[in-house]
Amino acid sequence: MKRHLSLFLILIMLFVCVAGASASFGFRPYVSGSYGVNLCHPTADYLGKYPGDESVETPFFRTSTAFSLDAQLLEGVFSVGSRGSFSFGFGASYINVSQSKPWGRSVLKPYTGLGASFDIAYHFSSRFELAVKYRWLFCAFTGSSQRFIAHDIELAPAYTVVAPWAFDLAVTLPVTVSIKADAVSFRAGIGVMLAFDSRRTGGEQ
Repeated sequence: MKRHLSLFLILIMLFVCVAGASASFGFRPYVSGSYGVNLCHPTADYLGKYPGDESVETPFFRTSTAFSLDAQLLEGVFSVGSRGSFSFGFGASYINVSQSKPWGRSVLKPYTGLGASFDIAYHFSSRFELAVKYRWLFCAFTGSSQRFIAHDIELAPAYTVVAPWAFDLAVTLPVTVSIKADAVSFRAGIGVMLAFDSRRTGGEQ
């Protein structure tokens, strides 16, 4: 995790250097939420919960639903050309994964997670952008004292549908890989994002 965070910070520093030579720099905080399917594949560590039981096998993908909510409170955006721009920032994230569909007698418990998020996005135009997001989530199973850490890496294209004044209302299609100690999950969904671009209020630098 430290290696991933260090790489992310290096990228931010590079972007800040480029921003110094940019003609336009501002802030673009946003909130976004998405809902979709969660496919969980338990790893070999899953079998460690059943020592000596040879009848237990690593199950196929387990299907749940998932809801995520992000609030990027500090999001900087700067132009790199006549139309394109970069943005980067950090904020807070929340995730809720439902109970899985049964696999025999086995049902994966629902859980929630809360933590920090970091993202980098390239804005191809005023309408289309592509973001890469990392989440560090402190999670807990519903109705249980068991806690664990999850790491999310997400690719999220977004298309702005309407842009009144300094606001952007966009549709997003996030695809996420989530890693925890005993499983890897793949999420795909659809969501909405509401962003506020200070450059369109005369707040650019």
